[in-house]
Amino acid sequence: MASKNKSVKTATVQMQGLTVNNPVHDLRANNDNKNNNSSVNRQGATSRANDREAKSNNGNGRIRRNPFEYIHTRPQNRQDNKRGTSGTTVSLKANYFSLTPIKPSWAIYQYRIDFVPDVEDTAIRKYLLRQHRTMFHGYVFDGTMLFTATKLKEEVFQLTTSSKNDEKFNIKIKYIGNIPAEEALQVLNIIMRASMEGLQLQLIRRNYFDTDTNQIQKINNQLMLIPGYITSIRQHERNLLMCAELTSKVLRTETVYDVFANIVRNDRRGNQDVRTTFSKEMEGVIVMTNYNKKKSYRIHEIDWNASPLSKFSSGDKEISYKDYYQKRYSLTIRDLKQPLLLSRPTEKQKRGGKTDFVYLIPELCVPTGLTDNMRKDFMLMQDVAKFTRIGPAERVQRLLRMNERIRKAEGSKKVMNDWEISLDSKLIEFQGRELQPENILYGSQKREPAINGDWTRQQLNKEIFAKANLKNWVVIAPKQLERETQNFLSELNSSIKTIGLSFSPPKILYTQDERDQTVVQQLIVAKNNDPQLILVIVSKQQLYSTIKKFCCVQEGILSQIVTKRVITKPKGLRSICTKIGVQINCKLGAIPWMVQIPLDGMMFVGFDVCHDTTDKTKSFGAMVASMDMKKSMNYYSVVTPHKDGNELSSNIAINMQRCLNAYKTEHGVLPKHIIFYRDGVGEGQMKHVYDVEVTQLKSLFNQMYDESNMVSFTFVVVCKRINTRIFKGTNNPNAGTVVDDVITLPERYDFFLVSQSVTQGSASPTSYNVIYDSSKVLTPDRLQMLTYKLCHVYYNWTGTVRVPAVCQYAHKLSLLMGQYVHQRPSERLSKKLYFL
Repeated sequence: MASKNKSVKTATVQMQGLTVNNPVHDLRANNDNKNNNSSVNRQGATSRANDREAKSNNGNGRIRRNPFEYIHTRPQNRQDNKRGTSGTTVSLKANYFSLTPIKPSWAIYQYRIDFVPDVEDTAIRKYLLRQHRTMFHGYVFDGTMLFTATKLKEEVFQLTTSSKNDEKFNIKIKYIGNIPAEEALQVLNIIMRASMEGLQLQLIRRNYFDTDTNQIQKINNQLMLIPGYITSIRQHERNLLMCAELTSKVLRTETVYDVFANIVRNDRRGNQDVRTTFSKEMEGVIVMTNYNKKKSYRIHEIDWNASPLSKFSSGDKEISYKDYYQKRYSLTIRDLKQPLLLSRPTEKQKRGGKTDFVYLIPELCVPTGLTDNMRKDFMLMQDVAKFTRIGPAERVQRLLRMNERIRKAEGSKKVMNDWEISLDSKLIEFQGRELQPENILYGSQKREPAINGDWTRQQLNKEIFAKANLKNWVVIAPKQLERETQNFLSELNSSIKTIGLSFSPPKILYTQDERDQTVVQQLIVAKNNDPQLILVIVSKQQLYSTIKKFCCVQEGILSQIVTKRVITKPKGLRSICTKIGVQINCKLGAIPWMVQIPLDGMMFVGFDVCHDTTDKTKSFGAMVASMDMKKSMNYYSVVTPHKDGNELSSNIAINMQRCLNAYKTEHGVLPKHIIFYRDGVGEGQMKHVYDVEVTQLKSLFNQMYDESNMVSFTFVVVCKRINTRIFKGTNNPNAGTVVDDVITLPERYDFFLVSQSVTQGSASPTSYNVIYDSSKVLTPDRLQMLTYKLCHVYYNWTGTVRVPAVCQYAHKLSLLMGQYVHQRPSERLSKKLYFL
């Protein structure tokens, strides 16, 4: 039974992890809600309300696991104020629409539904209740609980209904309580999904797409683009807002059978190779059927023992797939020997009672998404970008057109009217701030403002901030590229002089071929010279992994890889050589520019995770820490593999201790302030990160610091993959735009930062969520400004990046290990930015 109290105002219902009347779980409190989980015993089987399918209106909805964890992460010291004041006030818009009840007293009412005699099958329960749907107008029913915007006349009453075979049932209905709109987020999201279905859109996975032939855009002869929409409703600072974002799905013009036939044509090594290649090509791919409303399925495996002539049970008969499709859809299958595609049910489908595999015919399925070869095709990706890279003006217009469709289309309008809610016709408007342009510090105490976050031009003729001495280094290159190598080294020597650098002439070793073994032999020869750095010129990208494993893991030597394509470019070689010179300078421990950091004794830490491409059970977590940027140019990095979240969390504390020890070795004291930027966290991982990672870090600090001199610690979750888009009129906002009100969340100490100037497509802000903060000096203003400053010091780019540099460095390091090296690097490199 769902727990309830005598007073309807205090009724509490556990609904898919969202406790109504307490919509956010406070991470700072030890709340145990286990006793609130309601369950009902039916004929020996336990059924939970949050495992049941829910219907909206005629049943188009589902109470499912909440896609967000509504957890309270706002630290105690930021309960009153989380907003900054620095910068220039600017008027902005975002891709949100206000959602407003038509009546001031609007609420969602909750009722308990029981059947006599009892009905175990959820689908039958829904069918029986649906016969009385006119009584409820808009409603959501999960099999046990009914939610409706209509207050029924009686609090307890019964209805009589009949099944399809005329069996009589009594439906007992009991009022539980009313749920305020701002707390019934799941129900509201189900309502919105029903409204989207009213637009005749196709649900593909979690989003809705317009599969109308007139809306599908043809990119070229290979690909088409299906436009779609992402929507979500959430309580923001002042209002319920619906976030609406454009999305798209790439659909190939070829069928899965075409892919199979092409592999067969190209195969010359026997059937086993065809099977392996086809399985590798299709497993994990989402396909769309060209019948039955174009449903989508993920392919899990290929059944080589099945064919269109295979039979399955349909009612009380056996029928072949060939005959079924001919009879049901008037579709003729041509190749009767093709294998079948197998799609397993999702966890959500299993909870809804669907446990059978789905078999699909390759001829009747079209693959979605891009292949690896397509992604490597520069011209093809340029064609795709023309359709997917939507500018702010066009994005705003499309969002407004979508909004108008929801408000005016008969199907969606009926849903909104039944639930007595309205959608505002305009994008939400609010005030943000533009931070002052950051001064970039160069050598000889020169400084220049980074207008709109870009200093590419001024970097080409400015003396760099600090220079490294490169006296002993080795260049390895293919013998056939001897002339190009000499030309490259001459241009490198000339171009770096304009930025104040000077490298001694290198020792050059040539290889007769580019086999792995040949290159490794020359690397060993180079290593015996005890060089500061080895630069390798390659004509094939496959050598990258071999070289990095030798240098990063085996020997702990700095390395720089330059491709033939780069050094043989007819234009832009000078600019490329300058960038390579800057990279080498950074790897040696010096830096090309700096920004002013107002606080001393500060350590910035970035952490990110990358999956291992050769071992799906393993990931690499990388941590990069600054060593007080006010006094030092140094960074310390550490990267470790892990199998699961618990091992990752343990590694974070261990690796943090190593960073602190490195800081103490350099400065003689531990840092006074630590800002930890944690990237790679999904919404569902937030509680684990707080409960485990933050707790372990706090425990570490308690061990390493005296209580009277405790470090101030701020833990910030960084998220780039968000659906929020911010507009300045019909343009993108300027670099340095901060938003910390209206579209932020009341249960968080959070802000959005647009750190880059975007000239193509629409700007994507980065979300920063402070889940722990013990600092007394780090005001919201200071945190926002420091975060923006750190976006200026990623030395692989003469402009701002989307996240603080320590995060970008951690991303670069984890990517190197996960994609190419697959092992822990030598500790000899931990004090260098060797991964640039």
